[in-house]
Amino acid sequence: MIKPKKYIYTIFSVIFIIGIIGYLLQPKRDLPQIKRQGILKVVVPTDSFYGFEYDLLQSYLRTIDVEARFEVEKGISSSIEKLKTGECDLLLRLIPTTQTLKDEVLFTQPIAKTRLLLLQYQHQHNNTRNYNDLENDTIVIEKNSPYLTRLYNLQEEIGLENLNITEVDATPEEIINLLINNNIKFTIYDEFSFHLLPPNKLINAQTVISTHHFLAWAVAPTCNLLKNDIDTWLTQYTNSLSYRDLIRKYYH
Repeated sequence: MIKPKKYIYTIFSVIFIIGIIGYLLQPKRDLPQIKRQGILKVVVPTDSFYGFEYDLLQSYLRTIDVEARFEVEKGISSSIEKLKTGECDLLLRLIPTTQTLKDEVLFTQPIAKTRLLLLQYQHQHNNTRNYNDLENDTIVIEKNSPYLTRLYNLQEEIGLENLNITEVDATPEEIINLLINNNIKFTIYDEFSFHLLPPNKLINAQTVISTHHFLAWAVAPTCNLLKNDIDTWLTQYTNSLSYRDLIRKYYH
């Protein structure tokens, strides 16, 4: 004879197991679920995110007839984590397609080809043009920046023993504002995205510190169908007059 307490425990255990099985068997969120809900969950670095990427996304959303729900997450690592956990579907930010990140998320096909620039305050004289001149100086970058490895490699290649790389809890754009106000000496930014910013004569961006590489949007690892759909759309759209107009609108 089963005792009442044991019977109740057995019932709850069965219900719990059925719930776990049901959760594991339910379809992972991807394009069909996004279309059914009518919402694409997008993580952005700031609540005032507009410009080239915003317009590019809106053009895509019109083709699948859904709206974007934006969630602000400043840090690159925490943004990637929201994709990995399924809290968001897409990171609306052009980032380098590094192997480390490819092991964590999906990437759309490349949206831009770029190089990494050393940004510095535009002095009338004595701007740094040579890597070796960075000895005993500090480059301020976003915390957990995808370009951190590149900077360490550069430091090793050139033999800069006393180059200080300081990571701060700020977006690249916020760091650029520090540079404009002459609060820091150096930071980095990719060339393509730099030309999407409003022109500013206080910034010197003439020093290139990397070879060409690709930028793309990151997609949640469960969203293969979404990634493939964006890729198909990008192939068509980037060869259209509308895309050329978009580039002319923002690229300086």
